[in-house]
Amino acid sequence: MKNYLFMLLILISFSCCSEDIKEKMLKYEEGCVKINSCLFPDATIEECLFKAYAIENDLFSLKTISYSLGGLASVYTSEHLFCANSAKNCDEVIECLGAKASCNPNIIEVSAEGRCDDDTLIRCIPIDDEEGIEIHTDCSLAGLHCYERGIEGIKFAFCGEEECSITDFEPTCEGNVAKNCMFTATLEIDCSEFEYNCEVKENFDIELKAECVPPGEECDPEEYNSACIDEKTAKICDIEYERVAVLKCKYGTQCECEQEQCRCRWVFGDECENYGEAWCEGGDLTYCFAGVIRSVDCKDIGEFSGCAVVDNEEMRLARCVE
Repeated sequence: MKNYLFMLLILISFSCCSEDIKEKMLKYEEGCVKINSCLFPDATIEECLFKAYAIENDLFSLKTISYSLGGLASVYTSEHLFCANSAKNCDEVIECLGAKASCNPNIIEVSAEGRCDDDTLIRCIPIDDEEGIEIHTDCSLAGLHCYERGIEGIKFAFCGEEECSITDFEPTCEGNVAKNCMFTATLEIDCSEFEYNCEVKENFDIELKAECVPPGEECDPEEYNSACIDEKTAKICDIEYERVAVLKCKYGTQCECEQEQCRCRWVFGDECENYGEAWCEGGDLTYCFAGVIRSVDCKDIGEFSGCAVVDNEEMRLARCVE
């Protein structure tokens, strides 16, 4: 559900006119290039720019953004990015993101599963097979607490609400807010932020779960023909819940169809189609940013020697290298 909610955030986000949004996002460009190059080579620069803009402009709550983007530890603030903008090398970038020490991702106590120090979530983010960077994230920034749990001998830590009992807790919809007990801590998500409805339904035919569900009729994603009702409205079949969803294209986005798939998207140009894709042109890292081709000279933004292609099966990506 987390990955799908991220895509939904992409579909319905952004405010004001598109050119104004583009300029506001691009002020984080150098920071995003450096952060992805030094820490998250498999992430797209476009995703980083979105996160920063969404958080700075309060498009969604930090709690919702952190949940839908795969955990609070993956969320950095605009302050982190401004710091990274002026960083000269990866050591300074890592320091900007609150890294405290190098770590070994193969040691379970300090692995990506994490541990807690009061309400600070500490995770070891792998850089390669033997080395990682210890990232500290304050769960309280999103009104959450840090919890350590163990399932079948595997320890992990996460940010959550108040403690709860999985066996006794009953998933509920309080208004349009989905409330669940996950790993013995409650987590609340306001479905209104996605324009979906809260429903309590069976999860994998095993247990009940409160989820954000499209309000439309049932559909088959493989056979359903998505469409643009008009420039500002997309009608799609939700892949996860197999229900029809009518999405209003908010905040300057517009409905477009590509390869028989229609959706709301922000469009800044028509120079490229594979949004988020990145490649090398000499020493420049070049990427597709909402239809506009952008290039960053790796040597001009810090102590980087040039650009290198990242091995990624899903999308062509590149990064600046020291």
